[in-house]
Amino acid sequence: MKDTEISSDIVTGENIVSQKEDSFKSIKEKFQNGKTSLFSASSKIKKTITSNLYKKAEETNDFFDNVKNKNTRIINLENYLGLDKTCMISSDKSANVYKLSYGKIVIIEKDVTGDPYIVTVKEFSDVQLYVVKYDKYLPYVYPSYDDKNIKGSLFYLDTDQIWYKDTNSVTVLYKVGQAMHNIIINFSDIPGINKDNFHQSIKNYFTIVNSPSLTKLVTENSIDYIDIMRIKSWYVLIKNDDAYSVFIYDNDRSKFKEHFFRKLPDIQINNFDILFSPDVFSFILKNNYPIEDFQENNGFIEYNEIIGKSKVCVFRCKI
Repeated sequence: MKDTEISSDIVTGENIVSQKEDSFKSIKEKFQNGKTSLFSASSKIKKTITSNLYKKAEETNDFFDNVKNKNTRIINLENYLGLDKTCMISSDKSANVYKLSYGKIVIIEKDVTGDPYIVTVKEFSDVQLYVVKYDKYLPYVYPSYDDKNIKGSLFYLDTDQIWYKDTNSVTVLYKVGQAMHNIIINFSDIPGINKDNFHQSIKNYFTIVNSPSLTKLVTENSIDYIDIMRIKSWYVLIKNDDAYSVFIYDNDRSKFKEHFFRKLPDIQINNFDILFSPDVFSFILKNNYPIEDFQENNGFIEYNEIIGKSKVCVFRCKI
């Protein structure tokens, strides 16, 4: 009987110990879980705070960059128009007003974003309206025009032209005095046009269709627009397979005359305007100087000949 009681007491004691161990484990697990949850929550809060700080910093930087960009655009436009802050008589979110000493008033109107978009110039009873377009920070000012019915998006700007590119065409707006005229150029009118020759092909086509003499030249000689390297009212430079040719307007004969050469002279493409000007080219032909051997050197177009044992510059024209 005593042995049974002792045995029962032992079992009861073991159960109590086991229950306490289980309880301790449960408390420990809850503590660990709570610690993990607390760490996780703390980590999330930290990430949220860090993310918000970065976001705020980016927003602040974007704000100041935006203000800086708008100021740069306005300053560049003021410089273009010959204005400065000393002649400004008022400024707000919608417009800046300038009064020049000789009675001229210039108003720069701003759009909802704060960028200049219209310039009004009032001089006595004469009032002129202009549209402002930007290539990043560089302003271009054009006679006022309405672009609501123009298809496509703004694609190209220079001092005289604005291009709007659509799926199958380009609308070119161009200055004529104090007005903007336009022409629609369909891509189907320029065989061979692609992304590599696009800009030059549109320029070539525009120049040709606005000149009766160039239109006649291109038509009569079956010249492809994409073969034209450079074109002006008085000459057309063409790439012909492995050689080159240039049609230069002959004032005496009132027509273009073609000249051939095996390679391009070593000068920048823009400076062909000087080399192929009527007076310069006439002098070159008279002296039988080969076009291929002309070169550009320190702001001059030169031609050198070997005289005796020395190379001598016999022709020089300032660029």
